[in-house]
Amino acid sequence: MGLKGYRDIINYPELMREFEAMDSTFQYLSKIGYSTIKPEDYEKMVNDIKVKQTKLNTEK
Repeated sequence: MGLKGYRDIINYPELMREFEAMDSTFQYLSKIGYSTIKPEDYEKMVNDIKVKQTKLNTEK
């Protein structure tokens, strides 16, 4: 493609739509206060889900 800067993206409508979608998603996530999750918190969430799933499977 050979883009030299962000202004060059205007010449590619499909790429411009993708960029706008990405940008609006970023704006929305920023607005709602989304933040990244720490690896420890993610691991805890996964383990909690595994425990709940195991419990549900044993109750059947």
